[in-house]
Amino acid sequence: MKQKTEQIEDYKKMVLQSPNKMEDCIKQHLEKNCFKFIGNEDKFDRCIEYLTECAREILDGKNGDVPDDVCYKICSDYFDDEIWKIEDEEKATKKAEIEARKNEKPIVAPEIPKRRVEKQLDFLAAMGV
Repeated sequence: MKQKTEQIEDYKKMVLQSPNKMEDCIKQHLEKNCFKFIGNEDKFDRCIEYLTECAREILDGKNGDVPDDVCYKICSDYFDDEIWKIEDEEKATKKAEIEARKNEKPIVAPEIPKRRVEKQLDFLAAMGV
């Protein structure tokens, strides 16, 4: 296992030195081809999360490759269709629902007066039940 650990460390160094990171390629593509990306660069990490979710669905949760042009399309659609707004609305709705549930008063059964219960028990006892 020591060899594997050393290999992993070598891989990590390679990743840091590699000029061809997919995220950089996607960002460059968006800058050149996606009008709505400009001004929304702060949502890029969310776009990558969305891309990852879509890729998992495309691959049915299995490992594999999604072609670059499909990845570019998914990311472009994220900005063109303003999917981040939909995500924000869904998040706000869920948060509002949770807050509404917190503020609801619990339903409590009405308390039966003690005398009424005693009368009912006396009545049942008189009937032999």
